[in-house]
Amino acid sequence: MNNQTNQTNQTNHMKKKAAVFTIVKDEARRLPIFLRYYSKYFAPEDIYVLDHNSVDGCCEGIDARVVPVDHEYSFNHEWLRTTVQGMQRELLDDYECVLFAEVDETVYSLEGLNVTIEKFLMSSDQHMTCLGNELVQHSQEQEYDDRSPIMMQRSHWLFNSAYSKTLLSKVPLWWCLGFHRAIDVAGVQPPTIEETTSKSFSAERESQGMSGTLYMMHLHWFDEKTILEVVKSREKTKVSKVWGPMQGCGAHNIQVDYHLEKFKEMQPSLTKIPDAHREALSFL
Repeated sequence: MNNQTNQTNQTNHMKKKAAVFTIVKDEARRLPIFLRYYSKYFAPEDIYVLDHNSVDGCCEGIDARVVPVDHEYSFNHEWLRTTVQGMQRELLDDYECVLFAEVDETVYSLEGLNVTIEKFLMSSDQHMTCLGNELVQHSQEQEYDDRSPIMMQRSHWLFNSAYSKTLLSKVPLWWCLGFHRAIDVAGVQPPTIEETTSKSFSAERESQGMSGTLYMMHLHWFDEKTILEVVKSREKTKVSKVWGPMQGCGAHNIQVDYHLEKFKEMQPSLTKIPDAHREALSFL
């Protein structure tokens, strides 16, 4: 081996295995759920929370690394994307792989997220794409009680390919607005979830899941009261005129009526969550 190769191997050897990060603005209701879940798999020093000018105290005294970020407007998706991509690149200097998840996104696997990450690090894969589902409060279920695990209170979900995101990666990613699709540093676009699962998806769901598969449980709709409180708290938020509701980007973040209608609209399509998935998220 030449000196340069030795140096590269030494650098890689010194890297820690994995980090997770998110970005928040006034998330006192949902950030504790995020931290409760990911702290099961990541040490506090490997959990990073980008704090976008929060004023509700959500990032005070938390068991994670808080990184202040500043921008005049909320829900400016160009700025969000640039900020997240920059953080991912920075963390990849110190970690072999990095997982990005928004505050209401729970990335998991049936064998344990830590096990899947270990397998991913030993593989030649550069990134992994999740199978996305919405956790939705059924009309017959009570409002969320934060004294008990979520999965003891919720039993229905809805597949949503928009949340089949590429979020775990060994290499820098360029995401589209909303982080729903990505290309990697080599210009390779990860296969869409439809392409990777078109033949096996139905069978996979029937068999309760596949080992080594990443899933995402999107918690945006898990509790009507929680999300309406979040949305109402944003009614006076200064939203970007460039990437705000006027052009449809992130409009739902501040629309109460949209959420009320959406809860009703989703009810007929809800199905029972398989036991294996409920077990994998039993402590959520």
